[in-house]
Amino acid sequence: LPKFPPVIIALLPNNGSDKTESIVNIHKLLLDFAQELGLHIISIGSDGAQVEFNAQTQIQQIKTSDRLRFNYTPYNIDFSCPIFPNIGPIVRIQDPKHAKKTGRNAAMSGARALTFGHSTIGFNHFTKLLSHLQSPMYKSDVYKLDRQDDGAAYRTFCPKNLACCLDSNNKIKSEFKGTFIYLFIIGELVDSYLNRNISPLERIRMAMTSYFFLRIWRFHINTLARKYPEFISVSQNFIASQTFAIMTSLAESIVLLVKAHRDYYSQYPLIPWIHGSEACEHFFGAARQINADFDFAELLEMVPKIGHYTKALNSKELSFNKEKSVRDGYQFEYNNEIIEFDQVNILRSWPNDIQIHHAFDQSRQLACDLAEFLGMLTPDIVPINSLRPYILIGPNDGEVSGSDNHDECMQDSDENFSNLDLSQIIGYAAKEVNLIRQKENEREKVNINKDSQNLSLNECQKQLSFIDIDETLDSSIINTGNVKELQFINNYL
Repeated sequence: LPKFPPVIIALLPNNGSDKTESIVNIHKLLLDFAQELGLHIISIGSDGAQVEFNAQTQIQQIKTSDRLRFNYTPYNIDFSCPIFPNIGPIVRIQDPKHAKKTGRNAAMSGARALTFGHSTIGFNHFTKLLSHLQSPMYKSDVYKLDRQDDGAAYRTFCPKNLACCLDSNNKIKSEFKGTFIYLFIIGELVDSYLNRNISPLERIRMAMTSYFFLRIWRFHINTLARKYPEFISVSQNFIASQTFAIMTSLAESIVLLVKAHRDYYSQYPLIPWIHGSEACEHFFGAARQINADFDFAELLEMVPKIGHYTKALNSKELSFNKEKSVRDGYQFEYNNEIIEFDQVNILRSWPNDIQIHHAFDQSRQLACDLAEFLGMLTPDIVPINSLRPYILIGPNDGEVSGSDNHDECMQDSDENFSNLDLSQIIGYAAKEVNLIRQKENEREKVNINKDSQNLSLNECQKQLSFIDIDETLDSSIINTGNVKELQFINNYL
């Protein structure tokens, strides 16, 4: 809230080795207190740590008499959270600024070659962006970087950095296609929480675009991994499973937050940037400014001082000059602005389910367009449930062959692969699967044309009855006695 510092309710010491079970028990205890006091809780925040995320998941899976649910069958979406008596719905939230740092670290770690259709993103792309004259990044954002630096994460996903991926005609440079789309997708997801001037429906549209793109991306890698397991895999060419879970959870949470506000707290504006763990980050960040190395007893003594310190910062009564040491911890980003009445109306303009469904459709279409721009496979192109084997052909083969010569052809292709680098191999794989896609689409079009032509023939020639006509049929099978009609039919089959 504007000019209002975080209130410290409780501090619990730990030895840094918390387990999921212990965190769940603490949450359950707090929920019991809240139920007795009639205290309404709408979210439980986390910084994305594995044990905390697992604890949140267990809380979300608690069986209650009623659940807040949002379904959309066309895309197999079923988002839900428990509704606790005398408390209300509780949504799990991953801290968006931590998610931004996670997205940056995933692209720059070098542990994985993040691969799209015909493009990649990696450390070398950021070194090239750093050398751009208009680059907002510092050298320390790329070399010997601090992975917990909020400022570096902000500069990585800011609009100026995306502009460095464009040429003089404002078109994406070919070498930065994957980089631009990745920065845009993760940036949109985080911005759906941190932007303070957009409606709840627009937040859903932004977050779900990232949600669908990430799922399409995983489908693309899985599809190629099944066909070329020796060259590409989810573990080497896709973001880590925990990172994927955090990002998709953020999209799910914003949808449930909007629905929870609409159905239970419609008079209150949606302020998603205060959800998460940022209040805790500010508290410990202020504590380290007072005492860089403290124990639990010293922290308890600092609580009143931290309260006055943060209140003075929020009210602008104290100027805080950031030192270099701030890069080693948390970046302060207090909300000093008063939310205007018009903004309040925007923040509580609640969409109905039909509008949200329409936003889902728009988000998925945009995600598919971005995926196709990168040459990625989408579930609409290759059915995700289809396990039917395909016969792959070499780039110089004239037609698909199911004979024994196919094995020799694939052996020759394997020998050619040894002379290519990974990006060329992945590009070849994408082209092969795209060729399969085109042939499948052609077969479907031919079948559709045959069906429509057969329907027209049946309407015009009602006296002619045939089933499964094949080109090898003899004229004696059709009892019309008209050879010209048979030739006419065969010309269409």
